[in-house]
Amino acid sequence: MPIGWAYYGDFQSPPKGGGQVIPEWLSYLVNYYQNDVFINCGVEKILLKNNNATGLLFKHRGEVHEVKARHIIAACDVETLYNKMLPPAVLSEKLRTRMQDADIYSSSLTISVALDCHPGQLGFNEELIHISNNEASIEEHSGGDPLKSEMVVLTPSLRDPSLAPEGCGTLTIFMPAYMSFKDGWLTTKDEQGNYIRNEDYRHLKNEIAEVLIDRLSKIIAPDLRAHILFYDVATPVTHWRYTGNKNGTMMGAKPGRENMKNKVAHYQTPISNLLVGGQWAELGGGVPIAVKAGTNAALMILQKENPKAFRLLADYMDARITAEDFEAAAIFKAYDHSWQAKPTPAERKRN
Repeated sequence: MPIGWAYYGDFQSPPKGGGQVIPEWLSYLVNYYQNDVFINCGVEKILLKNNNATGLLFKHRGEVHEVKARHIIAACDVETLYNKMLPPAVLSEKLRTRMQDADIYSSSLTISVALDCHPGQLGFNEELIHISNNEASIEEHSGGDPLKSEMVVLTPSLRDPSLAPEGCGTLTIFMPAYMSFKDGWLTTKDEQGNYIRNEDYRHLKNEIAEVLIDRLSKIIAPDLRAHILFYDVATPVTHWRYTGNKNGTMMGAKPGRENMKNKVAHYQTPISNLLVGGQWAELGGGVPIAVKAGTNAALMILQKENPKAFRLLADYMDARITAEDFEAAAIFKAYDHSWQAKPTPAERKRN
């Protein structure tokens, strides 16, 4: 997947191996400095004492564990933070309503296609392709109707051959989509409010995928269907399941007058040592905003815990000093640049 929009020199494009390389690298660094990464864990509750967070409870494979902490950064959906992890009294009803009514980005229907040929054979190139229906209104371009919505098409394996086996390729098709479509995509809900997927859901998402593939075939690649090995479809329900973001939104709260006026985006919470540090901390959302927010949250903690380290890192982030100056100061623990990317599945198969 793309990381934001590519600028001059493809700034913000993923490294070789795709977007998954970034968390692999971060995980390696955390372990390198002898810290821990816990995955497949759900935070149940943030523990409080005298308006300070003292730690949290998380569940892993049905078992609840406790972690103590001097500072906590929440990178999750802010409504999940305030409505599920903290007592109701922490946030006023007025602020809670503002967040609930915030204008957020749409989710996406995403089709990941495996091809038995190089995408170039079908007429695709490196470009990010936008396809719109000239007979549809501007509102309908992002309305979620597969016959009228704008489509965005990418060929990840063309930019990065390590993502597909020799002679094969990948194609990714996006369409704006919403959780409200067909009453939650024909799913049902359990007692905890989780979406239960069924055969009606699976049929619906594949039906919409077929419509989008037909549109793409007619406009760009007439022989596309003959070269599809298989495809996988992700809906707003899928994005919600994997990210927890409200309605499966792709990029959190939108920039705009109402969201700014209502102070929907924020780093500071009513709990003094609990910060928001993911894409919900700033308006705009997405990976670049999440990186910015995580950096700022870390700087805010360093400012309290280690002012000297804060000043050095802030100067580097503001381009007042170079990376060489930063390392020469020897305030942060040294790193030997030993991380190496793992071969992708396609590379392993090739080898």
